[in-house]
Amino acid sequence: MVHIGLDSCLSAVFKKLAVYPHSTGNNMPHFVIEYAREVESQINLPELLEVTHQVGTNSGLMKPEDIKVRARPYDHYRMVGANDTFVHTTIFLLEGRTDEQKEKLSIALRTEQAKLMPDVTAISIDIRDMNDIAYKKRLLPSEQQI
Repeated sequence: MVHIGLDSCLSAVFKKLAVYPHSTGNNMPHFVIEYAREVESQINLPELLEVTHQVGTNSGLMKPEDIKVRARPYDHYRMVGANDTFVHTTIFLLEGRTDEQKEKLSIALRTEQAKLMPDVTAISIDIRDMNDIAYKKRLLPSEQQI
């Protein structure tokens, strides 16, 4: 179940942000969600992926078709409490966004993820700049493009 009103709430948060020019044609950013496997019993993982994608879309910093969201569970990890759980999202963006834009994206994503996961001990977001010159990829046409 996706939260009703998510689009309008997040659009209001991001309405002052400019669209980043690199978002056309570079087929990025990447949202990588790492989490304690125990979290799977507490959340709807497809919903977490969808909400994460929606926050990126509503940020105005990227095109929906450029966003990639993936999740990696961890079976082995150590935290302070024996029953502590975590969800950590790293967002890889081509460099060029302002600190203010990245902070707003980070806060919005953490807020929406926390709504989905009220019992997860630690929810964190980190945004990493990718060097525009060093970032290279090979991309075959998808079935939708053929």
